[in-house]
Formats: sequence, C-alpha cells, structure tokens
Amino acid sequence: MVFFLLLLLVLSTLTIGYGAILHRGLTRLERDATAARDRVGAALGERHDELSGLIEICQAQEAFDPRALAPLVLARNDESRARRAGNLMALGRADALLRKELVHAVSASDDCKPLASDPSFRHKVARIVRLEQQIARERADYNGAAALYNERLGQFPDNVLVGLVRFPQHRLLASAEVGEKPGDLRTLFV
Repeated sequence: MVFFLLLLLVLSTLTIGYGAILHRGLTRLERDATAARDRVGAALGERHDELSGLIEICQAQEAFDPRALAPLVLARNDESRARRAGNLMALGRADALLRKELVHAVSASDDCKPLASDPSFRHKVARIVRLEQQIARERADYNGAAALYNERLGQFPDNVLVGLVRFPQHRLLASAEVGEKPGDLRTLFV
C-alpha cells in the first residue's frame, strides 16, 4: 500500500513538473509572439509619424496638388484607428490601402519639380522606404512566432494544458497585398 502511495506521489509530482515545463514553454512562445506584434505596431507608429511629416512637406509646396494627398490622409487615419483598436483584419486592409495611396502620392510628387528636388522630402521618402522594409521584416517575424505558438497549442500534450489554462491563439498579419514584395515601393521612392 505504501509503495502505491509513494508511486502515486512520484507520478503526480512528475506530471505537475512536466505540466509546469509545458506551461513555461507556451508562455515563452506567447510572449515572443506578443513582443513581435508590438514591434510591428511600433514600426507602424513610426511610419504614421513620418507620413505626417511627408504630408506637411507636400502641403507646403504650392505647386503640389493637395487632392493627391486626401486619399493618403484618409488611409493613414484608417490604419491608425485599426492599429489602436487592435483589429488585425482591419489593419491588414488599411495597411494595403495606405501603401497603395502612398505610392500614388509619391508618384504625383514627380509632377511637382520643387517638391521632387526638396532634400527634406527625399529624406522623408527614404525614411518611409526603410520603415516599409522594417514593417515587412517585423510582420514576417510576428507571423513566424505566432504560427509556431498556434501550432504548439494544437499539439499533444500541449493541447491538454491548453484545455486547462486558457492560451489565446494569435491571428497572423496579412501581407500588404498579395504578390507584392516589400521592396517594390523602393523603385518608386528612389
């Protein structure tokens, strides 16, 4: 009888210890995915700030058509609202629209010679290109971390622990547009 109680105690201790190890691993993966998502948000916030500066520079040029900026401003505001709300589906759509309108606005700047030759404008455009590349890298990092975490949630024995302790799944971030590579903007912004 004592042997069985001792065996039960050892098995219970091992099971609890293994559960703790699984919990720690899942918590680490969740923390990695959350940190990666926060880095995407920070890069999007930086781009929002740089876009504000770019818009101010464009508005200061009398020769630049202000109607070319209106869709960009609306897209920037939609992206900002989706980011603050944490709505990843809306954020993906708003980000794709923002990139499209950014390309149009920068293309329209080619018609405005004073703006195209303005060093502060060129600096802002170059900074936005770097941020677009950073956003693409951070998005890929987040998607990788979230996919790994989500995969582990469905695997045995992790899924047993998930049934006992709530671990929410992470949604993947969509690419800006299907088939679009992050460097494609660079050709318009050089």
